[in-house]
Amino acid sequence: MNFDAFVQDIQDNRWNVYGVEVYQDGQLCHQCGDTRVQRHPIYSATKTVTAIAVGMAWDAGRIDLNRCVLDGLSRAQGQHGAPPDRAQLTQRR
Repeated sequence: MNFDAFVQDIQDNRWNVYGVEVYQDGQLCHQCGDTRVQRHPIYSATKTVTAIAVGMAWDAGRIDLNRCVLDGLSRAQGQHGAPPDRAQLTQRR
């Protein structure tokens, strides 16, 4: 990937991009814009990013789409290192 060309495209097309970070093997290798701000109004863009991440994880054999997502929470940590409250996650609101 040519990150400099990517950043140039953002600028040339005047895309409203707040910031971009690219990680390789868990290490930050490219960055542009303001990535320190925690929240930006990105509306439904997260759905697309999540769908791409799920597709990549499935393709790499890291997830099984036929299993319940809650099955993977036994290894996850909740807030402040506590186990997540599965009952609360499955409640209908």
